[in-house]
Amino acid sequence: MAGEPYDFLVIIPTYRRPKFLLEAIESSLSQQGASKVVIVVDDCPDGSAEATVAGIGNRAAIYLRNPNRSRGGPAPVRNAGFRRAQELGIAAAYVHFLDDDDQTPPGYYADAKAAFAAHPQRGVVFGTLNAFSHLSDDPEKRARQEAHLRAEQANFLQLARTVRIYRALGEGLGLPALTQWLFAEHALYGHPLFFCGCSLIRHELVGILGGFPEDIRLTEDLRFFGEAVRRFGAHFIDRTAVNYRMSDRSLTRSQDIPVVDREAEIAEVTATLRQWQSELKDRLGTAKFYPAKAAYRALIRPLVERVILPLQDVMGSPTSRWSRS
Repeated sequence: MAGEPYDFLVIIPTYRRPKFLLEAIESSLSQQGASKVVIVVDDCPDGSAEATVAGIGNRAAIYLRNPNRSRGGPAPVRNAGFRRAQELGIAAAYVHFLDDDDQTPPGYYADAKAAFAAHPQRGVVFGTLNAFSHLSDDPEKRARQEAHLRAEQANFLQLARTVRIYRALGEGLGLPALTQWLFAEHALYGHPLFFCGCSLIRHELVGILGGFPEDIRLTEDLRFFGEAVRRFGAHFIDRTAVNYRMSDRSLTRSQDIPVVDREAEIAEVTATLRQWQSELKDRLGTAKFYPAKAAYRALIRPLVERVILPLQDVMGSPTSRWSRS
């Protein structure tokens, strides 16, 4: 295993979700056109995922019981997996941090590998999200789940359309740097886009970024990949990059979260983003930070959301279609 060159290192943090975990692992190991190794980091103190990994019977699936239990924070679990890969001497070109309840759709690694090769100046490759869920047999609960799925899918569709507009603006004006700037500003002020499951990163950049910020409980992936996109650029693949499970056991994905918990979650996420914005202001200086903020929030975002997207709805632009490759 040590020294063998892989295209992708896949790191999956997990906690007592054996069925979902098995599906996540198999979705990565079954990828064609790219070599891969999967490290499962078990945050459960009784090592409940060890049997699941062993049962796969594939030496490319490696089990690690987290030596320092995170107690609910995914960032240190992901970082532990990356450190373990380094200790084992695993050489990989790219890294995929996959949640244990999500799935990688067929062909994504091959497409991402080609995209990285075609765009060596970009540090991140990302695609679109597809919401899915196991629906309940109870009619009332099933109706709530279906409504929740429709809402999330509509949100992901809107994000995909927005990214296509960013790309089209850069291409139309012959300014690829404009698209990169729009990606970076969206990470700060737009709807969440750069999730772990749909975003892949060059291996060497994980260390440069210092891994995931372990002082952040929610949106640590948005912060990590947002920083990566700002510093190293991104390339968008117009295809489904992750099947994103809506689960009752997930804090951020369930339709059954009590209102008070949802409001507390939103407040925590908002505070985290504001802290990041404050740090960027200090790092860039007010002369650079505020003009960029004003240009995106007062000009670009309203133009996209209030003019271009509604115009596409009226005219039936092909960019309004959901990509499902």
